[in-house]
Amino acid sequence: MAELVKDIEKDGEKKKKKKKKKKLRRREARSLFVLYRANSCVRTALNNTVAGLPARLKHQAREVEQKCQTGRSGFAACCLMR
Repeated sequence: MAELVKDIEKDGEKKKKKKKKKKLRRREARSLFVLYRANSCVRTALNNTVAGLPARLKHQAREVEQKCQTGRSGFAACCLMR
């Protein structure tokens, strides 16, 4: 009986941890992209940050890099670490 109780408690802890990870991912994605003027956005800096990003955010960073090169509406979104 004691083992069953421990298993149930462990399952509950695992479920809570999964929920927290999802919230952190959303916050991380929101805070990663900040608007800067096109002339202050440097391509080498973008490449360095793209290399350091987790896989789930790399495609977003590449889209941002393309917008930066075209310089739409005088602004460019630069990908920043932290």
